[in-house]
Amino acid sequence: MSTSEEIAAEPRRFALAMPAAAERWAHIAWLVLFLAVFTPTLAWLVDRWTTRIWFDGHRLFIPILVGWLFWDTFRRQDGDTREPGSALGFAFLVPALLLRIFDLAIHTQVLSAFALLLALPGLALLLLGVRRTRALVFPLLLAFFMLPFPAAAVAPVHQVLREITAWATAGLIPWLGISVVRDGTTLIIPTGTVLVSDACSGFSTFYAAMTLSLILAYMASTVQRRVAILAAGAALAIGCNIVRVTGLVLMAHYGSFDLLETAAHEASGLIAFGVTLVLLLLVAGRDRRTEEPA
Repeated sequence: MSTSEEIAAEPRRFALAMPAAAERWAHIAWLVLFLAVFTPTLAWLVDRWTTRIWFDGHRLFIPILVGWLFWDTFRRQDGDTREPGSALGFAFLVPALLLRIFDLAIHTQVLSAFALLLALPGLALLLLGVRRTRALVFPLLLAFFMLPFPAAAVAPVHQVLREITAWATAGLIPWLGISVVRDGTTLIIPTGTVLVSDACSGFSTFYAAMTLSLILAYMASTVQRRVAILAAGAALAIGCNIVRVTGLVLMAHYGSFDLLETAAHEASGLIAFGVTLVLLLLVAGRDRRTEEPA
């Protein structure tokens, strides 16, 4: 047997061959068990995303994007996709279950969320087999973007984005007829002081833009297009947030600083978020890689 034949035959050593009817019931049983174990974790994730909507709300879109990528991957595969599940799935499911049990004792919830995502490729292997799971590697990895980051991990990113935004805004404001002095992330204008805080850093827009950029780059046809899309995602997110903060400074100067404490502040973030994603989609265009069926 040649080397390529040996590689192709390797997954079959772990195939869970069973009658079609028994296989359907086994699939249902695995799905029910998965939901029974991880429904509390899913509920915690949704609560985390919606409670900290300005910091984690963008993660609500990740399950939708992952689901769409699953559907798109299956749609582009050949019609005969049925294959037996693989016992290799237990290599993911067993550690995931142990991690979930451990977290029941220490109550971090984050470990349970990680266990849920670790269980997904195991469930895919059991239900779909090796070939189809291999085609789902990218969306399975993308699912890890649903995890909330520890505050200590994102604080440096917030700080860098704040510094960039304050520096660029301080450079733009004088061109609009307003003198400004920058002290770190604080902008001092004749009518008052504006602090470029974490809420003004544009982190959520940046995170969402880079997530979408990864998806669009994955679908692009060339390496050059992928690099360009990733670069555009970062540049557009930062650029739109700079324009947003500049607009807020103008609003405070010519209107009232009290406006910065109203819904106008949050609305400006949503507008910057929407504009960034639309521009990124326009930059990516309709370019798409073509793949042979797996």
